[in-house]
Amino acid sequence: MTVHRPPLYTPLHIIPSYSPRLGVGWAVVNALALLVIAGSPLPGWGRLALGGALAIQAWREMTVHILRSSSRAILEALWDGQGDWTLHVASGTWCPAELERDSLVTLPLVVLNFHARSRRRCSLILTTDNCDPELLRRLRVRLRLEYGRPPQKLDPGC
Repeated sequence: MTVHRPPLYTPLHIIPSYSPRLGVGWAVVNALALLVIAGSPLPGWGRLALGGALAIQAWREMTVHILRSSSRAILEALWDGQGDWTLHVASGTWCPAELERDSLVTLPLVVLNFHARSRRRCSLILTTDNCDPELLRRLRVRLRLEYGRPPQKLDPGC
């Protein structure tokens, strides 16, 4: 038997685009990290290995969060009226997901951390230049209404 819940909100359909500010910030942070590694007292082979590992990780995360060309990248997110999330990943699948409580919500930046039921943990980074500002405002308000409440206390008698 399926329980039908009436919709509480209008669905939010989030389709992020390329963010120039996020791309520049990502490049600056990784370039600074490479400078720190280059100036470290590690032997040459250690600096090379650490720099290579950083470059690989930076490229991997850039293809997921900025270029959205990786098969792990989230292309769309749908938050329906009942409060359920569905993610469209670049591999072509739609998968149900749950929003983690450690997501970050600020005015210029929203980082939504998900636990997809068919996949591991994944994130969607939204900024004011890769998402419609009105949609981002509605998302922040709805997140505050839905998740801004403190967790319910368990009844000690249970």
